[in-house]
Amino acid sequence: MKKLDHVGDEPKKSKPRGRPFKKGNKFGCGSKKSTTSLSLSNYIKKKTNEGKILTRANIAIVKAVDDNNEDTVPTYKGITITGEMYNKALEWLTKNGWGTPSQRTPEPEVDNRSVDEKLKEMEYILKELGYKMVKEVVLY
Repeated sequence: MKKLDHVGDEPKKSKPRGRPFKKGNKFGCGSKKSTTSLSLSNYIKKKTNEGKILTRANIAIVKAVDDNNEDTVPTYKGITITGEMYNKALEWLTKNGWGTPSQRTPEPEVDNRSVDEKLKEMEYILKELGYKMVKEVVLY
């Protein structure tokens, strides 16, 4: 056991370990790394660079089949591409290329009717609601 150095009646104090809760302090109470495990989806995102590796692989499979001539079997990195692989790559790209329907932004509806057609529709709606239309006569 280590003997304590005494100064007078008090034991000698060691150097302070730093100020707690100070940013950048390696000795104080700093932020602790999270020890929770990643969920499977977050783990896959982390390992595939947010899905870029999967996207590149599926695009390469589709391109290999499309660029292939009729004489040879299409391959991707030495693996023969089957029809099932091609269809799954197309399906994956279709599902993930534009997002799910709730993520897609709808195209704005464009009203191609003329001003007269819009006015007639408004008159009809107002007449159905019980309002009478009075046409203004402008005299110059």
